[in-house]
Amino acid sequence: MDEAGARALVARFLVTVPRPSKKERWVVSHVADHGDFWLVSWTTSRIVVRRPRLIAMTGNYPVGVRKSDGVAGFYTGLYPLAEFAERLRSLRESAPELREATAGAAPDAEPGAAADGGGM
Repeated sequence: MDEAGARALVARFLVTVPRPSKKERWVVSHVADHGDFWLVSWTTSRIVVRRPRLIAMTGNYPVGVRKSDGVAGFYTGLYPLAEFAERLRSLRESAPELREATAGAAPDAEPGAAADGGGM
């Protein structure tokens, strides 16, 4: 799965998360390449405009997306990143909250897919 596919997968998940307010929506704020997986951070649309994109809001756990097959899990920060990477490699399927979003995920998603949740 490429970066655009990982962004699109998380954007599909964000549609299921209740909006913080009528004027705001959840958006992908940053994607980091960690070798065999993408780590996708998300926040509100107003935070992205006002602050640097690398700042994540507390409680918005980044989503790790395996490049090989699109299986996804949340990085809660309870473990070092290296241990999270190992746990993500051993997952058989995506975390329950992410299963619906990953069900239709193709390993090679089209570049330019709805990457930031726009229009959803």
